[in-house]
Amino acid sequence: MTRTIDIRQSATFPMGCPQFFIFILGKGTLGISIKKDDVTGDLLFMFGYAQSPAGLIPIYRVGISKGMIDQIVEIGDGDAQNGFVWLYCGVAFSQSVPLYASQLRLSFEP
Repeated sequence: MTRTIDIRQSATFPMGCPQFFIFILGKGTLGISIKKDDVTGDLLFMFGYAQSPAGLIPIYRVGISKGMIDQIVEIGDGDAQNGFVWLYCGVAFSQSVPLYASQLRLSFEP
C-alpha cells in the first residue's frame, strides 16, 4: 500500500515545516520518502523516529531537491505488530521565498 501526501510549506525552517504522526497497524517494511522536483538546489530534510516492537529506529536524511530522500524502517517483530512514526520534514534552506511544494510518500509492505 502506498500513500502520497502533497506538502505545501508556507514559511521557512523551522516553524514552517510540517510534522506527521503515523500509526501503522500490522507488521512489515515502511518506506518513507520526500520528493521535491520543481526547483533545483533546495535543501530537504526529514528527521524523526519509528517505534514498534522491533525497537526505536531513528529517521534522519538530508538531501538536495530535484531528487528524493528516503529511508526504510521495520515495523513489528515476531508476532508483535503495530507501530508509530513521528516525522518532521520539509525544506530547510532555499534561495526562493516560501511556498514550497513537495511530496511525502509512505509505502507499507506487510
